Amino acid sequence: MRVPQHDSLRDITGLVGRVALVSGAQGGMGKAITALLVAAGAVVVAGDVASSSPGAEHIDQILPIELDVTKPAAWGAAVTWAEQTAGPISILVNCAGHFEIGPLIDADLAQMERAIQVNQIGPALGIQAVVPSMRKAGGGAIVNIASNAAIAALLAWRPIAPRNGRCGD
Repeated sequence: MRVPQHDSLRDITGLVGRVALVSGAQGGMGKAITALLVAAGAVVVAGDVASSSPGAEHIDQILPIELDVTKPAAWGAAVTWAEQTAGPISILVNCAGHFEIGPLIDADLAQMERAIQVNQIGPALGIQAVVPSMRKAGGGAIVNIASNAAIAALLAWRPIAPRNGRCGD
């Protein structure tokens, strides 16, 4: 991925040298967030179940790691590795998400449980794992990305609707 470098972005954000952990970093929004953090000067631990190597031009600023957000041990390993590799984490972006298209009425239990594990429990596990590292860093910021289904039920999208308090097709 080509990440544009903007000196003005680096100057105004205060993110130069800070360590960020982004879950869901291989998805479209996760890649964009990773690119912006790198452009602002942060070192990004790019976590995803489909971990892959970043573009050679930013290998020193993007550190890919396999991360299954539904596993507490995976979060712990990612935080430990990040601290050993780049330093304490001061930014967490919970961007991993899971959805399937289809009416909720047709969803089976396994599909609903997977959505709940990734979309609700995953971010909570991430926060639990990262906050001690943020304390070492002297503080930090947590950003939780959510679906627009949080404010409006979406027909034919399951189990996003119950994740965000909606329950209708």
